[in-house]
Amino acid sequence: MTLEGLCHRIVPGAIAALASRAPRVSIGVDILATEEIPNAVANGDAHLGLAFEVRPRPDLRRIAVARYRLGAVVTPASPLATKASVTLNDCRDFPAILPKRNFANRNQLHPIMFEAGLSSSGRYEAGSIELMKELALRGLGVAFMTRVGLETELDAGRLVHVPLRRSRGPIYSELGLYARADTALPLA
Repeated sequence: MTLEGLCHRIVPGAIAALASRAPRVSIGVDILATEEIPNAVANGDAHLGLAFEVRPRPDLRRIAVARYRLGAVVTPASPLATKASVTLNDCRDFPAILPKRNFANRNQLHPIMFEAGLSSSGRYEAGSIELMKELALRGLGVAFMTRVGLETELDAGRLVHVPLRRSRGPIYSELGLYARADTALPLA
């Protein structure tokens, strides 16, 4: 079980690595919303789940974690594109492209937006990384997200990810790999 945005680079890379080490292992990947993944793993619907910002639970075991910077995603023509990092106040004059509530990043952004005195709703709200990316590519505003799912556009220079910060420093989003706490993992 995983998220749509992880299927652009992270999941295919992991599958390729596993296929080279264990070529006889079958792999099935289901796409779910962030909040559904922990329950699916805990209920035994999947051996593993890959999701952002999962709160600790006694029925889940976190196997690994990677931290990604939350940032402002803009076109290279944006005045924000040349900055080393930005605050939400720096982005105040640009339309916000926000993730809908099915994204863990939405829960991270809400208190930061409140601290900055900004509305917690954006001009555009999307439940898909693809839609957020396309809106940013068209120069319609600033999308707030991690680099995950944007790798191709970032590598090609079509989009720029400018790390977001607040007074206490950078803002990270944790991507965790989870399994049921009471079950042994398959050998592969």
